[in-house]
Amino acid sequence: MSDEASTDSEADACAGAESPPDAEETYCSNEKDAFPPSHTREPPARGILRARPPSPPAPTSGRAAWLSAMQTRLSASSAATSTGGLLASVLQRWSSKDGPSSALEAETLVLRRVHFRSEDLAHTYHIQGTTAPRDEAWTRTRIEKEASERTARLDARAWTPAELQSLYRVCCRAREEVSSGGVLRALSQASAWPDATTRTLDLAGLDLHAQCVPLADMLCVPLGVQVLHLDRCHLDDAGVTALARAVYSARTVHTLTLASNPNVRPAGWRMVGTLLTAAPHVMHLDVSEHDFSANALRGLLMPWNGSSCALQSLRLEACTLASGAWDVLAGAVQVGAIQHLSLRRHSQGARSALARLLRDYQASDAASISVWEHTCGAADELYLHANENEVETALLHGPDAEAQAASRRERREALMARAAAFQHALSELPRLGCLLTLDLKGSVLGDDLRALAAALRRNRTLRVLSLSECGVSPSGLACVAHALQYNTTLETLDLSGNPCCGTDLQGVHRLRVALGLHPRIRRVLLRRTQLLPAGAVALAECLPDTRALLHLDVAHNALGLVGLLALWTGLQRNASVRCLDVSLDAHDEYMAVARAMYEHCRARSAAAGAAGARFLDKSVLAASLREAPPTEMRAQTLSSEEAAVFRTTKELLNQ
Repeated sequence: MSDEASTDSEADACAGAESPPDAEETYCSNEKDAFPPSHTREPPARGILRARPPSPPAPTSGRAAWLSAMQTRLSASSAATSTGGLLASVLQRWSSKDGPSSALEAETLVLRRVHFRSEDLAHTYHIQGTTAPRDEAWTRTRIEKEASERTARLDARAWTPAELQSLYRVCCRAREEVSSGGVLRALSQASAWPDATTRTLDLAGLDLHAQCVPLADMLCVPLGVQVLHLDRCHLDDAGVTALARAVYSARTVHTLTLASNPNVRPAGWRMVGTLLTAAPHVMHLDVSEHDFSANALRGLLMPWNGSSCALQSLRLEACTLASGAWDVLAGAVQVGAIQHLSLRRHSQGARSALARLLRDYQASDAASISVWEHTCGAADELYLHANENEVETALLHGPDAEAQAASRRERREALMARAAAFQHALSELPRLGCLLTLDLKGSVLGDDLRALAAALRRNRTLRVLSLSECGVSPSGLACVAHALQYNTTLETLDLSGNPCCGTDLQGVHRLRVALGLHPRIRRVLLRRTQLLPAGAVALAECLPDTRALLHLDVAHNALGLVGLLALWTGLQRNASVRCLDVSLDAHDEYMAVARAMYEHCRARSAAAGAAGARFLDKSVLAASLREAPPTEMRAQTLSSEEAAVFRTTKELLNQ
């Protein structure tokens, strides 16, 4: 019986009790089989199943001593019975309730079972590589290169409309907003992105007052949008702020339109100004049809003072600017990087502010410049004498007649030398700003035109000036033309839609002198300027003297056959003009001369290449000839009958 009792006692105890006493970790045999050790990344420094330090032996009570003695006596007896075994088992259980019988048994009973979460376990693999790792800089360069290549691949792939609409719905659900049907329809524009040169997203006219935040979340994704139209979208300061942050995050939008959003206040314009500072990729901005105070415009144009702003084009069309706002705009143009400025349809004149836009020098230098202008001034008429004019001589006496133009050429060279001396004196002054284009189409200038012409005379940066439909009179044209005698940088002058070339030839006479002297002017647009045959004859006199003129547009004017013949004669004596645009007349002779002019210009444009033919292909003359039936080509020389017609017309005009 003692053998069975001892066997049962050992079975209930842990098998780890047989290990040496100094072992650090002790495991039960049954637990070891059920829970094999996990393969972690590193073996723990100590065992997870830690044993408590042995406690001092508890004092033995009298009852426990009596039971222990009884158990010893029962196990020592040789005649064991089932009843004795049962009694021994009961006595053993009673003794275990009072505490462990030994220190080893006490150490075994304090062990606890530990569970491991499978998701916290990880596999560790050895490094797979045939070469040794390089330095940290090379690794960083490689990672950045791979990231840039991945970004380029994602940007090159155009999003489909279904993908964009799905992305927009996800953004609306995340913001707990209802998807806008108008935005979903506008996202179908993505179907044209694969074949388009620029990816344009046009949301003009949609009410985005409550849809700005989900739309901004969608635009933060690199969609590759380059042109974003948000005009007439009922935006406020919060909407403009959200969309400005999205444009900054996208880093692909180079053209942003925010026209006609009257609810935007100075706080919103300050956010747009911050965008221009932080996002050098935004190069074109349209904020037309707004009322700007000086504070609002200062918040928008404030970043122009910094070198980080890369804005090149600004549209302020049909805007109402306060008196202080004009000064803010002029100051921003002088210190910023703006190159193209559109101020179309301004009903209120800017007075001296328009002149300040073209002032590229310090205000303290104005006195010295006035002295230089007075020194370089001279008579500005080159074509007063008929016997010195090549076109009029050819029309009156035939194409082989030679004009006495030697004295006129001497006067022309003297005027050009004085203009060059004036520009040389200006070159010594520091240059402010870099304005290349100023568009004033549809603006009511009035007396401001004189101040603008005075500033144009001293300007050294402007390349394109549009005064179309500005109500320029013949005297105003004379002021602008007189300024061109000193200016040497302007390349395009648009005077279309102005009543400046009627019966009063004051402006035309000044203009032909300016065209004969100017070394760089390439395009002059006089469409719908009430140009008459006498004005066309006067204008044609400068064509033999021009060296840089490429495009002269006198379409939609009543030139008559005499005016057309004068222009055709001047064109034959010119070496630079590639497009002379006129309107057709039902008269057969007029049609024949116009076709001869077109063929002459087409041959010259073909010799210059594709770049030289773009003006001629878009001309009114080319479109009219494509629609008109073909006629027989006439000779390119003037007949005696045509000379007689011109002689009679000239006599009538002089009366």
